[in-house]
This record gives sequence, C-alpha cells and structure tokens, in this order.
Amino acid sequence: DRRGPVPAAFPKGTSPFYVMKYEITQGQYAAFLNTLGDEASHFRAIHGGRDYAKFRGSITLGADGLYVAASPSRPANRVSWDDGCAFADWAGLRPMTDLEYTKAARGPERPLARAFPWGTASRARVLRVVRPDDELVTTGDADEKLLNDETREVFAASHYWVMDLAGSVWEKVVTLGHPVGRAFRATHGDGRLTSYGYATNEDWPKGDEGRGGYGYLGGGHYEHGKPEGEFNPHSPVSFRRYGSWGDAPRSLAYGFRAVRSAP
Repeated sequence: DRRGPVPAAFPKGTSPFYVMKYEITQGQYAAFLNTLGDEASHFRAIHGGRDYAKFRGSITLGADGLYVAASPSRPANRVSWDDGCAFADWAGLRPMTDLEYTKAARGPERPLARAFPWGTASRARVLRVVRPDDELVTTGDADEKLLNDETREVFAASHYWVMDLAGSVWEKVVTLGHPVGRAFRATHGDGRLTSYGYATNEDWPKGDEGRGGYGYLGGGHYEHGKPEGEFNPHSPVSFRRYGSWGDAPRSLAYGFRAVRSAP
C-alpha cells in the first residue's frame, strides 16, 4: 500500500522460526473443536454447508457430542482466517507472515523467475497430488522417506522440506502490504480463546472485523477437473495477486499453517 516502512518488530524471515511441516489436518482440527465450549465450537466449526462432504470435508459431530474426522490426515480446508488464528492461539503458535512464507519456501537460494517452493519453475516431476477421492498423497513409487535435496521437486517440498506450500490449500499470511498487518508483533498464542472462540492476541489481524492485514499465497487445489492455472493448484512463490487481499471466508481451497518464533 506504500504507506510507510515495515516496523522492526514485523517478522521478516531473517530471524529463526519453527514452521509446521504440514498444514493443519482435519484430525487436528477436530481435536481442537473437542476442547472448546459449546458457544466457541459453534463459531469455529468448519463442517457446515451442503457441499462440505462433497468437497474434501470429513469432520462430523457424533452422537456422543464429539467431533471426529473420517480422514484425519487430510488437510483441513474451508478454514477462515479467524478459524486458523484460533487454532494457532490454542496451540501456542502464531500466524506466519508473507516474508516468512518466502523464507520457508526458498531458504537462502537465489530467486528463480516463476519458481515454485521446490526450487524450479516446472511442475513436471511433482507426484504429490490431491486424488479424486480427496486424499493428498504422493503417487507412483515415491515414498516420503526418500525425500532429500535432490528429490524435493517430486514431493513438492521447500528448501527446508516444508510440505505443500503450494498445491494443497492456500497459505494464509500476515501481510506487510497493509497497516493492520504491519502492526503485527509476532506474539504467541497462550491457549486461551474468547467465549466465542476467537484468538485473543491484540496484534493479530481479525478476520470478521474486516480490517484486513492478511492475504493468501501459494495457490490451492479447487474441485477435480478444474483447469490448472497460475493459482490452481500451484502458484509460484513470488505471485502476490492475493497477498494482501484480506477477506476471511471459509472456502474450498483455504487452509492454514502456523509458526512459532525460535529463541
């Protein structure tokens, strides 16, 4: 937005941080819901809507009042910004910034034009895909225990072997391209949410308030058969068309990944 410098406290990826290797899974999200009170779980439940099960959703509410995910390892989609922040606060983590996303993807490598997180501008060798049964898997004879620096492209892994920074669901990030985002001080969650299931960190952008401060990077997988493009399912690291978009709906290809600052 060209409205001033980036504050010193804004995480730029130059200080060390831990990052979830995978996005939040549906099993993890169901476990999170089961720790919340009735009111909070109502606000944070992502399994509503007629097409949830049709489009990769597997979380249901059982007769015992507990949430369960039929596919616990499947990435959680239809996650809003507030949903993801609530999970991060509950887990003692925090949202990732756009510059940290770039660092997690590229590491110290010299940027390559239109490169994906695995370091090349090609998707020809990528074998990690969303199957027609909605599971995110590595196809063929590839096994993740064979992941190394030479096979990163096969597994769609980043410089640091972070998985699925492109090709699964969109990555939500705090953006330096908006004044609300630049006010982010990288405080960590403390496990406490509001009675309505919202994160309590004052410096984190708030989705339902509509004040912006966050965006989307990496691209995401939409419905099967949708033609592939620059944002479905993979987006190059440098593509920022939605990097400061700042809208917070639950949608088919929206997920979340959290981080934590390292000492």
